[in-house]
Amino acid sequence: MFRRKCWYILLVSLLLISLSGNLVLIHLARQQYRAAQSVRLDPTSEKRFAKLNAELSLPEAGEKRVVFAGASRIDMWHRLPVVQGCQMVNRGQSNDTSAQLLLRLRRDVLDLKPDVVYLEIGNNDLKSIGALPDQEQKIADRLRANRAEIIKQLTDAKIHVIVSTIYPFGDISLKRRLFWSDRSLMVRDTINDEIRKLNQPNITFFDADSIFAENGRMKAQYQLDDFHLNNAGYEALNQAVEPLIRSLTQIKK
Repeated sequence: MFRRKCWYILLVSLLLISLSGNLVLIHLARQQYRAAQSVRLDPTSEKRFAKLNAELSLPEAGEKRVVFAGASRIDMWHRLPVVQGCQMVNRGQSNDTSAQLLLRLRRDVLDLKPDVVYLEIGNNDLKSIGALPDQEQKIADRLRANRAEIIKQLTDAKIHVIVSTIYPFGDISLKRRLFWSDRSLMVRDTINDEIRKLNQPNITFFDADSIFAENGRMKAQYQLDDFHLNNAGYEALNQAVEPLIRSLTQIKK
């Protein structure tokens, strides 16, 4: 009787674990489906920025415009650096890949006629390696090509570009491990090494790893979740970026 009761408890426990796992998978599938449909309906976030761009006030006399471009790490940068004589504009869009930023670059960055652009992009490209491991090289090469084209269009327009290294990834949660590969870490390191070697007019590279990285991952005190910064992270970022923008806008004609 006792043994039968133990088997019954074990079977019920396994059933509950299986049910919980299936519910998690359904939730993740629903999230992915919603994200995919959102991209299909508005692939370049036109609805998000159309009104903001139309209503953006002109810089005051002598004021420089600085645009922050990228994905969620930029989008969530709610308190941008404060530099006297500069108008700060956030055009980060969560979930953007480098390809999506390139598609909206004219409308959301170039047409704003900034003096300086802060660029951090590539996180979402690299995340996809876990879901598409057979396309790792293609994903990395496309990111390189898109980033190079973004930088070219900006510098051709006489805009100074602060090219940030791709911020480190944090500790990956169990639910994300279903679609994750540590190869993303290695490709990030390779691409960041390439960014550090950029040596072109109107380009300044910014090494975010010097603030955030510890053993190749995001330092715990700056990590909000798997991929994003917390408030302390943005405060540390502001402390590093503010003097850089100040020095560039002082010499910018």
